[in-house]
Amino acid sequence: MESMKLRKDRYGYEQRIKNGGLVFYVCTFATIVNVLLYYVDFYVKFPVGLHTTQYWFVEHCTDIGMNPWVGAGLTTLIAAGVAVAGYFAREKRKYYVFMAGALIFSMDILGIFTPDAQIISFAGEDMLQTYDKMLILLFDVYGAFMLFSGYRSMRKINEIDAKVKELGMTPIPADDNPLKDMSKSEREAYEKESKRGLVGKMFSPANKAEESVVSIDHSAAWPEPAQSGKKAKAERIAREDAQAAAESEQAE
Repeated sequence: MESMKLRKDRYGYEQRIKNGGLVFYVCTFATIVNVLLYYVDFYVKFPVGLHTTQYWFVEHCTDIGMNPWVGAGLTTLIAAGVAVAGYFAREKRKYYVFMAGALIFSMDILGIFTPDAQIISFAGEDMLQTYDKMLILLFDVYGAFMLFSGYRSMRKINEIDAKVKELGMTPIPADDNPLKDMSKSEREAYEKESKRGLVGKMFSPANKAEESVVSIDHSAAWPEPAQSGKKAKAERIAREDAQAAAESEQAE
């Protein structure tokens, strides 16, 4: 049915919103851990997080006249703000949070390519450093993409809710998984039929009732085989003669 498809589409978009919001939490966790690892002289870090913030406020804070502890505290504060943004993105479904997050990740990408950061100057670096910088770039691109996907999914959910209201249906609650009440076989059948665009036909109660009462008359399923030409001609002549005899009798 139409309601089943709308529920399934809405649930899928909700999962995309949650996945997009999860990027904020991953970024916060990785940034804070990287700060701790840097100050204990452990030269291994996650290639994710707010790289430009870590670069200037932690790794090169003295170059801009900042106390290392102030830089660490400021970076941690920014990371905490990112976590709060993740909460508003995943739970409160705020448009502006996703757009602001995508903008921040895009700025972080631009920060990676600044000459001072020397991210694109691979000369004299070992292979591990090069891979680390490329992973940082890939994470920022992935994060920006996921956040934009979350923003787009929120718009799609609003469109679905508007259509539900237009059809006079009961509003679809949040996190409503339409497959949870189905058996395994029904779920597999639904997924198979939904790809063919036959969801409404398959799950319509009226169609199920029709299937239970309809019987097939196999005798009427196929036409009689065609007769040979001579036999058909003889029968036609006999019918015409019989018709002519009947007409003559009526005339008398």
